[in-house]
Amino acid sequence: MKTDEALSTALREALRGNSTVSLTAPDDVRDRLASIRRSLLRNPVPDSSVDHMLVVRGSDESWYRLRGPTEIGAAADNELCLDSPFVSGRHCRIESDGDVWGVRNLGAKNGVVVNGERVETRPLRDGDVIRVGDVTLVFVSRAEELPEE
Repeated sequence: MKTDEALSTALREALRGNSTVSLTAPDDVRDRLASIRRSLLRNPVPDSSVDHMLVVRGSDESWYRLRGPTEIGAAADNELCLDSPFVSGRHCRIESDGDVWGVRNLGAKNGVVVNGERVETRPLRDGDVIRVGDVTLVFVSRAEELPEE
């Protein structure tokens, strides 16, 4: 298994509360993972029958319900507007091809990073962590509510 795939798998398991997962990573990665998991536990998915994204901006956390193609960027007319100097006007697009959601970079200089890997396009799986500039998005696909710690 490739390193990126192993990290992605470990990340999804850790987000779901699987305590048997051992993730060997630098302290900052483990700290970020723990922070994201705490965010998900503090903010349960509002409706687990539909797909969502948890938006984490510093200490602010909020849910965004995916209703269809979603353009993300700093421009006010995006479906998901992120007010940050590190986010391009039209940064990326989240879209569904039937049951599979994916992310596509719309030419942002800072790029789009999924589970630590810079990507141009990529299918999304439950628990994927997307970095858009300095904002973290967690894709939650028809998720079950996370267990309490």
